[in-house]
Amino acid sequence: MPPVHVDARVRLKEDVPERGLSRGDEGVVVGVWLSPREFSCEVEFRRSNDAPAVRTLLRAEQVEVVG
Repeated sequence: MPPVHVDARVRLKEDVPERGLSRGDEGVVVGVWLSPREFSCEVEFRRSNDAPAVRTLLRAEQVEVVG
């Protein structure tokens, strides 16, 4: 799997119900953070309707890089 990086297109590997996101939703990485314990990324998910985009912080294990 290619590494998660800023501007990478990613797909959710699991539901994130508290943010209204479902497995398979695709978004773009807008920030990355590395701590001694884990690697996290902020991902923006755009909606196809007029709803505002959703940004959320995820663990790298929750997403996979798309193509």
